[in-house]
Amino acid sequence: MARDEEYFPAEVVNRIVDGENPIRVYCAYRGLTLEQLAEQCGLSKADLSQLETG
Repeated sequence: MARDEEYFPAEVVNRIVDGENPIRVYCAYRGLTLEQLAEQCGLSKADLSQLETG
């Protein structure tokens, strides 16, 4: 395993596999708002929101 790889709990993976939005699931798992995640990714909140909703 590379040092920068990250593993997610089965609950998180199952929620995504079951059709939940991966961005929403990740935010909930990390306790982040969409704005916080956008900042960490170097995106605007509007751009990330557009990715989230399709």
